[in-house]
Amino acid sequence: REIANWGANGRVAIPALQRGLVWDPNQVELLWDSILRGFPVGAFVFSNVTSESSQRTSLTSKDAEYFLLDGQQRSNAISLAFDTNVLKSSRVWVDLKPSMSQVRRFRIKVTTIAHPWGFNNSDETGVLGVGSIRDAIHKFTKRPLSEISKFDISTLQLKNTWPILAKCPVPLSLMIKWYDLYGVDQDLYRERVLKWINSEDNPAREFSVTEGVECEIDKYHKALSKLSNYRIYANCLSNDLIESEENIVGDDNTTNLENLFTRLNTMGSRISAYDLRYSAIKAYWGGIKEQNDRIACAIMPASHLAMFSFRLALTIASEAERDAASYRLADVPSVARIRKMGRAADNTIDSEAVSIVKNELYRGRLEKIVDNIERALNVYTPERGNVEGMPPYLRSVIISGSPDVYLFLMILSYHDFLSEESWGIFAAFTTYVHWLNIDPKKKRSTLDYLYNRLQREGYTMAVFMTAVSEIVGEYIYPLPDVENSVGFKGENNMIAPYWCNPVPADFYSRIAYNFELLIFSEREYFNRNFKYDPAQVDLIKGHNKPWDYDHIIPKDWVSNKKRGDYREVCKYWLWTIGNFAAIPFSINRSKSNEEEWDEYCENSKDLQFDNRVREVGKYLVRDKSQAELFCTLTERRLTNIYSCWRNFVCCKLGLPAAMELPQKEDDES
Repeated sequence: REIANWGANGRVAIPALQRGLVWDPNQVELLWDSILRGFPVGAFVFSNVTSESSQRTSLTSKDAEYFLLDGQQRSNAISLAFDTNVLKSSRVWVDLKPSMSQVRRFRIKVTTIAHPWGFNNSDETGVLGVGSIRDAIHKFTKRPLSEISKFDISTLQLKNTWPILAKCPVPLSLMIKWYDLYGVDQDLYRERVLKWINSEDNPAREFSVTEGVECEIDKYHKALSKLSNYRIYANCLSNDLIESEENIVGDDNTTNLENLFTRLNTMGSRISAYDLRYSAIKAYWGGIKEQNDRIACAIMPASHLAMFSFRLALTIASEAERDAASYRLADVPSVARIRKMGRAADNTIDSEAVSIVKNELYRGRLEKIVDNIERALNVYTPERGNVEGMPPYLRSVIISGSPDVYLFLMILSYHDFLSEESWGIFAAFTTYVHWLNIDPKKKRSTLDYLYNRLQREGYTMAVFMTAVSEIVGEYIYPLPDVENSVGFKGENNMIAPYWCNPVPADFYSRIAYNFELLIFSEREYFNRNFKYDPAQVDLIKGHNKPWDYDHIIPKDWVSNKKRGDYREVCKYWLWTIGNFAAIPFSINRSKSNEEEWDEYCENSKDLQFDNRVREVGKYLVRDKSQAELFCTLTERRLTNIYSCWRNFVCCKLGLPAAMELPQKEDDES
């Protein structure tokens, strides 16, 4: 109970260098199973808070006595069960009619914003199948099953949902509350729990099984009676130890204290390099956290924006120190460099960068920079209603997959070079470099070249467009026109489709298997149908995202066939984006291997669906005409997807209509 109330009373503070909350629901469930069984869950590690503590920030409570160095994830999981967690992003339940488990004695269930229906009853806590999800939404909302496929789950509130596979779910926080009120009298406690199960306060009352739950209620009563004596031990590092370790710098230029923190926080859930750096930033500039996290919301993880801000500041600060031939984007600063910048910058560039961060970026300019990029990329928002704009998911994927590209956009925005009127130019440029840089590992070289040109010749559209045209062929692939490339050549009963203009294998694979390009091509459908927050990484991980990549011709029609003269060539086209579409997850899973085309027919233009696909049968691998039709239509759709984007890029960047790809002697086309 004391741990659960830390957030409210402020006695224990989270130091600025701590990372965010990263535990999976499975870990929360197992922790509470251990606590209720009386198992130890490991010791916490603290340090004393003093007025001189390097981890103290403007956000640290004045009543704080300790910093929690290790145990944040466990304390968060504990507060969830007491319903004292300020984030309210998860809820902890018990199932009073549980299925058997060899590992758990108490069936604890967690629901989250991404999974308001909960998880499987297995000890691994896997995600639910589409059938269970559809059933959950039906029960939560009372909507007919026919209307559920496009339901916006972001409108669901945790208070109105429950773990759908639980037969008798009750919030653990209420079980604890009722013990506080009626704990001495076991019969009265049992009566209170049963009364709630059958009351209107229980969102799952219509579906709860009450028969035979009394023994399970008594089991929780007994466990909670022991909870007041349950202890989690702690080690408190002395100030002398903290100060001595903080002053010892290792071979990697980090202090022993930083190494200790890294060790504590990587023994459990893995901490990312960006999170570790963001922790170091918050240790010295804790005052920027609130604004940084607010600006990053719904765009990218907060740690990424902090890194972009420091890289931008370092890039701008170095402009006055460099000659015209050496302008380049700043590297991601190491923890050691951040520490030096925080204590006392030992060079002019670092000092200037810190000043830019504190006095310029986080005093209003950073928000304008990010907003200008959103408008320049024409990122879709319901407020602007620009359904033809870039899906927010693509913007966030570019930030994660090509951070140097986004940093370059930040530099352009800093120099007031972006404008909403020219959004198409930068959307074309960004996707072009992101997808088709000839050497993906050398995107920095491409961007350094462009940055140099703009710095030397001025930030004008003429300079930018000329520089972009000059890097085509040297840094980024030319874009050949393949719109008239339909054709087949037959050899030994094999159908081999080809693009008329031979292309390098690497270029072709970048197009044929590029699911981001697929989403760009169907962006109007995508923006209308899918609502989500791409900045929350766990919401677009696995089946958490609201869409799924559907094989238009089901994969089992080809992959599972052991015989057929045309199996191999059909299998080749089966896995290209010409045979995929991003459609609602529930529609895809309910469609399965059936000849179900309703979603495609209703949205044929947006999904570039050719109705002749419906003529392809389940036995296409044995029938030449069926196989040829499938391959022809799939290649044509792939060509259309590519050409749609290719023509957009050429138009916006002023590139020639006829471009040829470079050929290597040993290159297979």
